[in-house]
Amino acid sequence: MPSLAQLDAAKLALLTLRASIGRSTPVARDAVRIFSSAEILASNAAAHLLAGAPKPIVCSAIPYPEAMEIQCSALETGTPDADWYAQCRESDREHGGFMGYLSARPSTEHSDVNVYCVGRDESLLIPLSAVERWAQDYFIKRVNCRGDDVDNHLCADWPDYKEARQRGAAGILMFSSPSDHQGAVLVFG
Repeated sequence: MPSLAQLDAAKLALLTLRASIGRSTPVARDAVRIFSSAEILASNAAAHLLAGAPKPIVCSAIPYPEAMEIQCSALETGTPDADWYAQCRESDREHGGFMGYLSARPSTEHSDVNVYCVGRDESLLIPLSAVERWAQDYFIKRVNCRGDDVDNHLCADWPDYKEARQRGAAGILMFSSPSDHQGAVLVFG
């Protein structure tokens, strides 16, 4: 049985995978086919299946009219994906975690910090520990990610930042498809 952090990380992986598909392509929000199975699962069942898979795992999404298909494979040593993953995890260690800057906030306990995750018109509020688990466990291909502190004064009026603050989040993760942006940039922190 997966822990709550593992299940939340898997739910975040599903949100991220849906966000990796361009907005011009319809995506079935609660219909997922995974691990080359013909069976279509609801998102919650797919999250349980993902949470129990060996980690780290490389995932990508392919949209079909009836369901989003998730292709997953083990992260193989010596591949460009494995090299990038290793570099990202080393950077995480140097900075106190994937979103280590949130742990360094004054007067917050690591267990009390929540992150508002948003992508493709859906959102998820999860503990920082689940976000850190997601960063360790999942390598999502072809997705843009922007992570930030919700108190960033440069984005104070952005609707997603306002919603994150209203929901009590300290951090925000925003995901989108590279096909939705010209000259897409991957930004952390």
